[in-house]
Amino acid sequence: MQVDITGHRLEITDALRGHVEKHCRHIAGMAQTPPTRAHIVLGAAGQGFSCDMQMRLDGAEVVAKGEAADMYEAIDRTAEKIGRQVRENKGRRLARRHK
Repeated sequence: MQVDITGHRLEITDALRGHVEKHCRHIAGMAQTPPTRAHIVLGAAGQGFSCDMQMRLDGAEVVAKGEAADMYEAIDRTAEKIGRQVRENKGRRLARRHK
């Protein structure tokens, strides 16, 4: 999976990159077919931080945004939202399978 991480008014450190990639690997393991691409934008705005995440799955695209006072918390919230969407997508695909 190709992971693109971009910073908006923020420098992407190795620790941030590692945290994001850890979540991407976890989400890829949950999916029925692994995502082909992930694009993450980390940003600083005013008093808080934001994380926008897009993942392209086989035939679908999941998108989520999380905001928090701490960058790591924003990443965690966004990864939870994406993970929920991936599980729902997997459930829908499995439910439509012929028996």
